[in-house]
Amino acid sequence: MAYDYIGLCNEVLKAIGEETFADSTEFNAAVGLHNYVKCAINYSIVDIYNQEQNEWSFAKTTDTVTLVAGTLEYSLNANAASVDWDSFFIQYDAALTSPDHKELNFISYDKYKKYNRETEENALTSDEYNKPENVVRTLDNKAIFYPKTDDVYTVEYEYFAKPTELSASTDTPSIPSMYRHIIVLGAVVYMHHYLDDEVKAQQTEKMFEKKVNDMRRALIVQDDTARAGNW
Repeated sequence: MAYDYIGLCNEVLKAIGEETFADSTEFNAAVGLHNYVKCAINYSIVDIYNQEQNEWSFAKTTDTVTLVAGTLEYSLNANAASVDWDSFFIQYDAALTSPDHKELNFISYDKYKKYNRETEENALTSDEYNKPENVVRTLDNKAIFYPKTDDVYTVEYEYFAKPTELSASTDTPSIPSMYRHIIVLGAVVYMHHYLDDEVKAQQTEKMFEKKVNDMRRALIVQDDTARAGNW
């Protein structure tokens, strides 16, 4: 079966002995149990993401934020489940007075508040601004860059994206296809609950957790110095 939403649903339906979807028309018109299996696939994907606090390698991506002179605080990508706060750097830009690529230091909010906040928030004129050297995670998951920015800079960073809910029959999960059976197992757990078969649900859940652990060992890079913060 194709590695897409309808294909995954059909694998789950086969596993519980139900009729599969013949095509996207049947898929879109699903009701009752056949509609719930669509929910179960998305629930399973979310469960897999949550098993590793969303920090799977396949969920990691990059984005940029544009800094403007005189502004300290910035919002980051709304689809970020967690951010790698050690990954921030200012991109090289030959058009700038200070064009060099620059890695930014991660500073805790408590340290910033104790030693730097008063100075930065009281910097009101351009001669007090400079090229940022540090990034701070705020309590509401925004980013502070200081010293207060003296120019327009593009900062690149890495984050772990939240799972995208599958909707169309041809939608494809971001989880690699070699782990499709784990998505199916997780969805089967939900279907056994739906069918009030708690014994099979518990048995399948144990299998699901074992397979997720196997997946974790294969994919997760252990890094004791990582500062990816959950959102």
